[in-house]
Amino acid sequence: TRLDYYYYQANNEDSIIFYTNKVKQFAKEIQQSKYYYFAWANRLILYYLKTGRSNIALYEAEKVLKEAQAEDNKTGLMYCYNIMSQIYTIKNFDVMASEWRVKEIELTEKYKLENYNISNTYAQLANYYITHHQPEPALEALEKAVKTANSASHKKKKPPTPPSHKILAKLTYVEYYSEFKDFSAAEKMLKECRELFDQDKRLDSLKKRFYRTEAFYYQRSKQFVKALEAVEKQKAEEQRLNEYAMSSGQYRLKGEIYRQMGRP
Repeated sequence: TRLDYYYYQANNEDSIIFYTNKVKQFAKEIQQSKYYYFAWANRLILYYLKTGRSNIALYEAEKVLKEAQAEDNKTGLMYCYNIMSQIYTIKNFDVMASEWRVKEIELTEKYKLENYNISNTYAQLANYYITHHQPEPALEALEKAVKTANSASHKKKKPPTPPSHKILAKLTYVEYYSEFKDFSAAEKMLKECRELFDQDKRLDSLKKRFYRTEAFYYQRSKQFVKALEAVEKQKAEEQRLNEYAMSSGQYRLKGEIYRQMGRP
């Protein structure tokens, strides 16, 4: 809990490092490797990404990879593959990011691992295929994102589906429909997503993702003023969450929108 507190504050690096090591030490003692690697990958390394230091994040991720490989720890490798894909996404190396996502999926499926993020990984892979204009593999990945969103793990007794998993799959469907010009379906799905955000405050931390998708839809449907408004909302949400350093995508998107508006 203390680690989470400092992670979300994102302004006290010493405490994040200290409590990451405390969690790792305790997880070792009780032989719970999933907490060991979760704290290392999804807290310390993500913190480095949140604060704009992708090279340090990559250096730390390579340490995770080396240790997990030495121990032949499949859970550790799973967390490592996931964080590697996020690092390369932020670095705008889309092909490498997608390769790490495929590795995570293959490992999860082969060893029936409990993978809380697997639905999101499928959605991210679908997004890669969408932006590279590959509709068939995009749809296949999307269908798997929806299917796995209905069960957060491969175990027989499944926990309730986290609302974040369902909304991320739906948002990716909006982008799929937008990219391949089915704007009526995109608008309908976007409306469903907006209603879900209004109804469930647990989704507040994902509003930046909603605004990114909204901008994508408005750009593809040539509603450029609305697209620019959505980009500004995304930027404000990232600042609110101390995650502004994680992405330069909104600048790139604004440039594309202005070019399409004839304002080079």
